[in-house]
Amino acid sequence: MEPPLPYIYGREENRNAPEWVKRRIRAVRATQPTEWAPGETPWPQAPKDGKIIYTGDGR
Repeated sequence: MEPPLPYIYGREENRNAPEWVKRRIRAVRATQPTEWAPGETPWPQAPKDGKIIYTGDGR
């Protein structure tokens, strides 16, 4: 995806994103983690040995 973290999905839409949208998104992104422990990610991991291990509430 170009850019990798768009403000609005859609090339033309993102190019003309209003400044208030950009400020709000930057504020939310500033509160999110930017690093994870080795082997951990913010998304579900691939199954291991054909088994899915659920953690948390399933999101």
